[in-house]
Amino acid sequence: MRSKKSSLEVRLDDTRVFETIPGHQDPSVQRSSVQLLSQHVERITVLSLAQRHQDLEYTLSFLFDSVPRLRTLELIALAVTPGEPVAGGWDRSVPSMRVSIPCISTSPLKRLVLRNCQFGWAPNILPRTLTHLSILTDNYRSPPKDSQTTIYADILDVIATLPLLAHLHLQCHLPAAAFEEVSLPRLANLQIDDHAQTCLYLLQHLVIPAAATINIRLQSFFATYISELTAWLASRTGAEKCIPNLRPYRNSRYDRDFAIDTVTGFGWREPDSNWVLRDALPRLWDWVQNVTTLEVIGGGCFGLRNCFPFMPQREVLWRALLHSMPNITRIVMSADIRLPTLLAEPLGRANAHDGGSVQTLRYPLPRLTAIKLVVFAFAREPKAVDMRKKTSLLDWRDTLRTRKNAGCADVSMVLSYCSGVVEEHLALLREVAQVEQIKSKPDWDQ
Repeated sequence: MRSKKSSLEVRLDDTRVFETIPGHQDPSVQRSSVQLLSQHVERITVLSLAQRHQDLEYTLSFLFDSVPRLRTLELIALAVTPGEPVAGGWDRSVPSMRVSIPCISTSPLKRLVLRNCQFGWAPNILPRTLTHLSILTDNYRSPPKDSQTTIYADILDVIATLPLLAHLHLQCHLPAAAFEEVSLPRLANLQIDDHAQTCLYLLQHLVIPAAATINIRLQSFFATYISELTAWLASRTGAEKCIPNLRPYRNSRYDRDFAIDTVTGFGWREPDSNWVLRDALPRLWDWVQNVTTLEVIGGGCFGLRNCFPFMPQREVLWRALLHSMPNITRIVMSADIRLPTLLAEPLGRANAHDGGSVQTLRYPLPRLTAIKLVVFAFAREPKAVDMRKKTSLLDWRDTLRTRKNAGCADVSMVLSYCSGVVEEHLALLREVAQVEQIKSKPDWDQ
């Protein structure tokens, strides 16, 4: 009796069965399993479907009449060329088809994920109980034939009716249109993956809590958007002053609050690669000076796209940034910005003891104690400083020794999957710092 009352999670994924199960093209095969599940519909709390459009509609119509305990609904619409299954079971060239989704406005849903499920956005179409909402459209899909154009205003008019919404992920590739600001007072996480213009448009019209984590993936980011994004960043950081308990927030996730990933698309043009360093961060000094963790992963916004990352004008910008970050304790990097050179440049002199006459040199990032280099390519052979394009382990040895002699804190290093690690140089580095090396997995084919 207990098994008949326990909750049930149902997951149907037809992504690959078109190749392996020829009989799947027969609707009776797929529908018989759905009919079997219908006997337990009152127990279903999670329903996850990845099916062809026609199969998806049938499953929904058969199972969704009475699902009183449903809390999570995930719908992924697949498209296939009839009689010609392709790798993965679906053909990306097939246009999207409109999927008829049953009325869910009165359902007690908490989490809803829709991928390639295009349906008419209308007031009160979603249940007010939603806390998680993901609306995703693969960027290769064309709109359904004879469909009405959906704009972000339509979606956000509906989102405005969700008072409990805490997590929102949008990847819709829809045209923007004028609409009033939408307030989401409970939002804790916002993820937007779209063209830069659309992302910025949404950010400017969503009113969200200052403590919300925001991750924006900007496609086709051109220099014309720099001023607009910088203005939004400045306004966003100004709102943080309203946070009553700021320190735990900064320590736990400060370095990820604005994860900006410049992504190229078709028709890509070279963006202004130094915009973050030159235009954005100088307007955010009050915000920047409290950072405790600095991550430099990748590089479109930091001027690291070119084969030889060292550029004098960029090094000037990095120097100014590091001088404004006195609270950094940890650095994670996969991009070479010649950091040892910057860390070894003294800022000036300061009294070693209160009231004493002895002076010591001061260096950037005085609280730095941990450095992690991930997939970092070291220079194997030391060269003249003015000719060197890449950092070597000996550069780190010299810098950490200089800082250590000046009284700076001891630093521990992690070298994770790094190349160009010369054992002799590594031994010299370990004389001045605790170093952990994480090597790549062995290649069993060699």
